[in-house]
Amino acid sequence: MSDQPPNRPDAEQHQEARERSYAGPYETGPLGEPIDEPIPRGTLILFGLFLVVLVVLWLFAYLAVWNRGVA
Repeated sequence: MSDQPPNRPDAEQHQEARERSYAGPYETGPLGEPIDEPIPRGTLILFGLFLVVLVVLWLFAYLAVWNRGVA
């Protein structure tokens, strides 16, 4: 009896259950609603721009202090 092919609906349901069984830390929100990405793309872009501005301001301040010390 073991040489019979597996029942297709059961195999498909088992595959779907396996796919649904993995719930990563970012797949559902606090209320259980599904979310597509952990951090929205706009937030990441704004955070990146903030870091760029912070580095540029730090560079200007560093160069101003360094030039004042040289002169």
